[in-house]
Amino acid sequence: MIAAALPPLWRELPTLRGQHAILEPLQAAHADGLRDAVGEGALSRLWYTSVPVVEQVDAYIAAALAACANGAALPFVVRDAAGDIVGCTRYYALDAAVPRLSIGYTWYAPRVQRSGVNTEAKLMLLQHAFETPGCLSVVFETSWFNHTSRAAIARLGAKQDGVLRNHTRHADGTPRDTVVSSIIDTEWAGLKRHLHSAWKRTHDCSNNHDRHRRRPRAYRLGIDQAGGGAPASAIGLRLVARAGRAARGRAQPGLPG
Repeated sequence: MIAAALPPLWRELPTLRGQHAILEPLQAAHADGLRDAVGEGALSRLWYTSVPVVEQVDAYIAAALAACANGAALPFVVRDAAGDIVGCTRYYALDAAVPRLSIGYTWYAPRVQRSGVNTEAKLMLLQHAFETPGCLSVVFETSWFNHTSRAAIARLGAKQDGVLRNHTRHADGTPRDTVVSSIIDTEWAGLKRHLHSAWKRTHDCSNNHDRHRRRPRAYRLGIDQAGGGAPASAIGLRLVARAGRAARGRAQPGLPG
């Protein structure tokens, strides 16, 4: 339940649908999917993150929904194009009077990291924030030690505002220096074009990588296996010859290596 104190444009939280990412308002029923997603890797072992372990997922969801009911956060679950739950993210630090908000508490299953899911999800979150409630600014906060997150925020085009030293604590209790970055409304139009372009490049590269992996090695080297076309390079010929010897060796067990 979303806090009634929030203005209607904040309370009417939609499902955000992209080509490869779907963001749904978080519900308790998402627990099993989130357990599967967090169980894929060792994200929770990174001491500077707030990713739950499998046993903490129910409490994690309960805390997020409580923040939502109090008007402090608007949490989402993230699905991939197949409909599988692959992570979480949320709006938080909501200030409807300005208006402004922060985006964070974001984590993904390892299999969709660097897949374009995060770029598209952030694009949809930013577009909704700037174009529906009309935010003047969107803020990102992360630990000084979370270099992966800091780099991802920079790639979005957010500008670093500063570092809040000993601002809060990490999940393990150690003091946290918080790196604060933001995007403001006057920057949004240009960054929107930038993010669309970045997402398309990531998506195209991912598709090309998949096609590349399915091709025979000789084809990937630019060698025409039918014998026509441009001559292969010397290194290509050596690789083809080596592959041929390996194939003959496999066909004749017992030959010396």
